[in-house]
Amino acid sequence: MMMHNNVDNSHLIPLVSVLMPVYNGEEYLREAVDSILAQTLSDFEFIIINDGSTDITEDIILSYNDQRIHYYKNEKNLGIVGTLNRGLDLCKGKYIARMDADDVSMPQRFEKQVAYMNTHPDVVACGCLYTVYGKENRGAVDVAIEADDVRMDMALFCQYAHSTMMLRREILEKHALRYREDYRHAEDYKLWTELLQYGDMVNLPEVLHSIRQCEEGISIVHSAEQKLLANKVRKEYLNFLGVKTEHTINEIELNKFSLEEIRLVLTNYFPLIIRCKPYNWIRKNYVSCLKKYMKQLGRFERVKELRKYNSILSIKDRLSIIIK
Repeated sequence: MMMHNNVDNSHLIPLVSVLMPVYNGEEYLREAVDSILAQTLSDFEFIIINDGSTDITEDIILSYNDQRIHYYKNEKNLGIVGTLNRGLDLCKGKYIARMDADDVSMPQRFEKQVAYMNTHPDVVACGCLYTVYGKENRGAVDVAIEADDVRMDMALFCQYAHSTMMLRREILEKHALRYREDYRHAEDYKLWTELLQYGDMVNLPEVLHSIRQCEEGISIVHSAEQKLLANKVRKEYLNFLGVKTEHTINEIELNKFSLEEIRLVLTNYFPLIIRCKPYNWIRKNYVSCLKKYMKQLGRFERVKELRKYNSILSIKDRLSIIIK
């Protein structure tokens, strides 16, 4: 372990612990570090863990002279899950802010997330809107904002970019929550669904972070494995929400299933969907699957089946199903 401190402040408890793992991050590391040191909220410790880099990552980190930086180096490469869990054990702050070594946080990110969590004690984690740049440049990514929407939409897709997150450390410690190696490449999605058992999660409706899209990114290199594990997380989370299903809506949309299998998925999901607001992504995707299912039925069967779903369909939806 190496630390950059002119003053020994190890006895102080920071408001925020910033956790950033890095492996061979020389190309974008300085930009990421600078964006954290430029935060308008300055009461934080910056825990940087070098996971066995073979480039000049260490030299870049050592070039900084800021007492908030706490530099650690793994004896051997632990991988992202092991490194993150080591970092969680090192964090002392009331809140834990995640950061990736190739992303950029806007200067007011921490200030605004802390302000929100200070005034909303039931919120266990807070993200924010973010943009994606690099291979492709996109505007703000569309994710759920309010707690009720997040709770529902997490059953469809993860509503958070990992490096936008601020977590309430007390909840992680109280319930012994950590990243799971058996969910590697979807370890964050799994942790968020576990956190939702103990409180609310939100996204601030403001772009406070930028995600760099790289060719070697996890979602690209390990895409197939990530999709399988993400679907496993969905099924487990759906079970927590009271939905027992062999297949998910995501699978129904992407693969071919028999009419009976689709009907069973629609039936299993229905008690959850009636709790959703009309604009929820999960409800929209459910209605989309329902329409595909109805198209495969005869007109008489279609009208008969339609009665089961009237409570969640608009007049426009009902007409489009009957006429098709």
